[in-house]
Amino acid sequence: MIVKKNSLTTEQLAQETLETVRKMSPEEKAELRAAMNRSRRRDGSFRAWFASAAEAVAFAEDPRNHPTYQGDVVVRCQKPEFGGFHLSRPD
Repeated sequence: MIVKKNSLTTEQLAQETLETVRKMSPEEKAELRAAMNRSRRRDGSFRAWFASAAEAVAFAEDPRNHPTYQGDVVVRCQKPEFGGFHLSRPD
């Protein structure tokens, strides 16, 4: 199945993304890497991350995100450089 976004196939979009990353400076790549690794769970999987608590609650309550995020609680990120909120499993 070919998915188009803004008249681009997924393959074309991936190619454009790769070209953009290749043109980035080492500093820009480091910033992108940090943003991509914003917050991970103990098992290494990514936590869902949000700019507001309301977005996080809506995401966690959406049945399309179950069972992965079902029962997760909204937590303000403790890393000051990231800010925002993520979902965590209650301990």
